[in-house]
Amino acid sequence: MNKISGKELINASKIASDALGWVNRIHETLQPFKPTKKRFKINYQNRSAEIKILVNNLSGLSKKWRKIVIPASQGFTLTEVLKPLYMDMEFIDPSSIFDGKNWKINPSKLNTDALLFTLEGNISEKALNSLVRVQPSINRDRTDEVERYWLSSMIKDAEIWEDLWNILEIENVSANVELALSSILKGIFPNEVKNLLEATTKFVKAGEGKDRTELFNAWRERRLAKLNSKLTPSRVVEIIKEISQSEFLGNYLRVDQPYRLGIINPHSDIINMIPKFVNVDTITNLSLKSPTSTGYLSFNKSKFSKEVLSKLED
Repeated sequence: MNKISGKELINASKIASDALGWVNRIHETLQPFKPTKKRFKINYQNRSAEIKILVNNLSGLSKKWRKIVIPASQGFTLTEVLKPLYMDMEFIDPSSIFDGKNWKINPSKLNTDALLFTLEGNISEKALNSLVRVQPSINRDRTDEVERYWLSSMIKDAEIWEDLWNILEIENVSANVELALSSILKGIFPNEVKNLLEATTKFVKAGEGKDRTELFNAWRERRLAKLNSKLTPSRVVEIIKEISQSEFLGNYLRVDQPYRLGIINPHSDIINMIPKFVNVDTITNLSLKSPTSTGYLSFNKSKFSKEVLSKLED
């Protein structure tokens, strides 16, 4: 890593202060005790956060800093204080050192030279945005066989955050891909099926109105479409529902490491009884050691198409 300038460090501290709220306040509170290890862990999806700070050489501090006071504040709680022992750890119950406003601890009374603090809370969406950039995935590579979507996630200004934290880990960073299912199936379904879906959609919409002529015309068009199709509308809808689910679609999706597949959900927006998109969640972990994740989500359109056509012919 390149050495950062003083100006960059000041800017990074301002980002922390503005966006990270309680995390920054804890950092400032314990900084005078010259912590030797500082770990910041975030779950990107639920925005939960955990920080661990190890303070050593407490006996060597001046009397001014002999007592550690952590003010209680909205958004976090002190969940654990550990006193390192030889080959073991002694737990100090945080409730035993809380006076209603502050957590207060006097290391000299505990006969220890080190303490490990664990604090948990939540951070805002603004804080996440100050830390992580997730590039909206777009279709970068399309052939008759496969569609590939580019994925990119990164910790912003990782070299600056490295100066503030020994360990920074951001888990379950999600990048959503919208698989254009309606467009894909439009290119797969034979005309008789497309006509049946379109006619059924018109009939349903006409039934919601009060125009009897429109309803009759839609019914007649649907009846004609049913006569020209080997499949019933209910069977086609059943097939669409099946192939839109994660159990089926997941067989035709692959993602490059360090990503993994997450939840696969059909979009609520429907076109001719087909979900316009299927949301495919891809997940990765970021850290100061691996601040960037890139890769492709690949959809095997050819194998998917063959299986869909097979179902239509059953």
